[in-house]
Amino acid sequence: MPSNKSSLRSFVSILLLFSSIILVFTGIILFITPPGRVAHWTGWTMLGLKKDQWGAVHIIFSILVLIVSLAHVYLNFKPMVNYFKDKISKKFAFKMDWIAALVLCVAVVMGTLAAIPPFSSIMDINETFKMSWEKPADRAPMPHAESMTLEGLAKKADLDLSTLIANLKKAEMGPATPKTVIKQLSDKYDMTPNQVFRIATGVTDPSQPAVSNTPPSGSCGGGGKSGLGRKTLKQFCADENIEISAAIAKLKAAGMEAKPGETMKAIANKGLTNPHAVSDILTKE
Repeated sequence: MPSNKSSLRSFVSILLLFSSIILVFTGIILFITPPGRVAHWTGWTMLGLKKDQWGAVHIIFSILVLIVSLAHVYLNFKPMVNYFKDKISKKFAFKMDWIAALVLCVAVVMGTLAAIPPFSSIMDINETFKMSWEKPADRAPMPHAESMTLEGLAKKADLDLSTLIANLKKAEMGPATPKTVIKQLSDKYDMTPNQVFRIATGVTDPSQPAVSNTPPSGSCGGGGKSGLGRKTLKQFCADENIEISAAIAKLKAAGMEAKPGETMKAIANKGLTNPHAVSDILTKE
């Protein structure tokens, strides 16, 4: 640990630099990660870490950067105070450099909240990255399905509970009872919740050995309808040749209010679901 103020100032500055680099790096990773419902269901990882682990590292380093920044301000308080003083009178004065910095920060916040370019464009890119990971074949039957019991999953997804349990037992995946949680089985047998679900529903042959000695690859790949969430309901209906009035009626029957100019993501958020689920409702005969 540094023994004097000069070396302490150097230590804090270098620590702030390294911490900021790690914070930016984890932020980039989280920018391109799939939504939680996909990451948790498919066992997604990047560089060996799960989405929750990347999130934890990002949060911890955010706190560290905050603490180190405060230490940096304390150790460099006098030089920083000079930024707010007139060079000649040495008195507090409004200076264009820090006023411009403040205005820029306010503009970024307002522009982000107002969803105007280039801020909205960045969020659109973020949405495209997230949706690109989702493949229809690997889609969870509902959000957070991995946290549900077999009984709850069967009820919500309209599946036969006895068949789910029978398939899991046939694959020698126990214990398999109505109260067994999907995540418990996936953790026990080193599988993804999606793999457990495919065995339980018979998509994957339950007669094959269930236990895997190889950790999940963690990459659920591309696919899906890129940019679906950014499309308005009117655009989606035009692409799929669906009457807009019929689409609104279908969504209303499913408990979701929608307007032609609303995006698929906005409609999905109101219905506590995802854009692909909304798409399924609209395209279902």
